[in-house]
Amino acid sequence: MRILHDEHVRQLAPWVAVDAARRGLLAAHAGRLTSPPRLRAEAGATDYVFTVGGLRDGVSGFRAYRTGPRAGDHLVAVWNHDGELAGVVVGAELGARRTGALGAVAGADIVVLATTSTSPVLDAAAIRPGTHLTTVGPKWAGAHELPLDLAEKAAVITCDSPQQAAHYPRRFFVDPAALTALGAVVAGEEPGRTGDADITVHCSVGLAGTEVLLGARLLGLGP
Repeated sequence: MRILHDEHVRQLAPWVAVDAARRGLLAAHAGRLTSPPRLRAEAGATDYVFTVGGLRDGVSGFRAYRTGPRAGDHLVAVWNHDGELAGVVVGAELGARRTGALGAVAGADIVVLATTSTSPVLDAAAIRPGTHLTTVGPKWAGAHELPLDLAEKAAVITCDSPQQAAHYPRRFFVDPAALTALGAVVAGEEPGRTGDADITVHCSVGLAGTEVLLGARLLGLGP
């Protein structure tokens, strides 16, 4: 069993993370990636969060992290298809790269909002036609970094996991039913941008299982 740390993850070529994210989105859309809503265990001032995911015919595992003043490292554990624990990835780098990679499969020039702000951080009027925006930070009703009027202007709002958005611990800032699965767009089964002037939005919620797939790539499992 291997143990990888942030220094190992930093050696990962950016295209590998994007490719792993793309494969995860397509697998989720095809029904091959199991990614149930995340679980939260209360532990006083510091809660623990677990996400589980994996391919029905391949690798599987979980990610665990804690929230609060001293959130600390994330841990991703990966099992191979034979049920052997292949290794664990510890640190903060894998989660950041996974999040960026999920937004990068849009294949467009983008504005990325990745703040802790619970109020809009930009003016919708400043966004010109044809822009794509990815929101990584807060996305709750009444507490979101993306302006609602900008979401209303969007030709399409994608999400890496509409199911997870529907199960947010607090109500999602837009109707989850209005979200288009990013995997469906990547697969060509749902339209994305249909015109040069379209404003598109991606809501990143962190598709459960994609960190396991990326960890598996780091551990030498799979293409």
